[in-house]
Amino acid sequence: MKTFIALAAATAVASLAAIAAAQPSELVSTQPIKTAPKDAVEVTLGAGYTQGFGKIAGPTSVPDVARAGVAVDLGLAYRLDPRLSLGVAGQYNEFDRGDVSGTRGARGMLAGIDGTYHIMPYTGLDPWVRLGTAYRFLWQDRNEPTANVLTHGWSIARLSVGLDVRTSPSLALAPHIGADMNMFFFRRMDGGTNDTIADTRLNTFVYAGILGRFDIGGTRVHESGLTVAKR
Repeated sequence: MKTFIALAAATAVASLAAIAAAQPSELVSTQPIKTAPKDAVEVTLGAGYTQGFGKIAGPTSVPDVARAGVAVDLGLAYRLDPRLSLGVAGQYNEFDRGDVSGTRGARGMLAGIDGTYHIMPYTGLDPWVRLGTAYRFLWQDRNEPTANVLTHGWSIARLSVGLDVRTSPSLALAPHIGADMNMFFFRRMDGGTNDTIADTRLNTFVYAGILGRFDIGGTRVHESGLTVAKR
């Protein structure tokens, strides 16, 4: 649990640092936001809650290995136009230990690609939908002399929805929720080789949290279609 708190605190500090580095004029808007980024590099950083459900293989379930935990997200994308961005994303997880006897903790990680569609990019409240795919790892830390176990496989589809609360044309904070669909194909014990999981099953991880979005460079486009600023 101490690790959970440290990760959440680090994310909050990093988000505040990004906001503090922005120009003061960007943080306060006296007029409705009517511009959106285009051709910008988009950095996202967030933290939240995550938990897995369903079977991994045979009778073994995700809660047997890992229960609820914290997720820390980091993403880098290219904002093609005000409505669409494409990028890469990663997530680190620290879970409470699962139900299997001898388990002392669990960790996870995933890395993949995704696309985000912004529904109302020229407003201060901008709902969005994100769809992606990734590769997921799940580590089970066990008490000695039992070997630790790494289970990994494909996060086939990851869907999330959020609402950007835009403080400026370049900054936003977004509450978001989501879920994914996974199949773990391989298992490896410390010092061993990858063994194929014969009876793999579909499972899911749900998540909810806060995401900070910072657009760097590119242009800012007015809802009329006119380019009004370069960054």
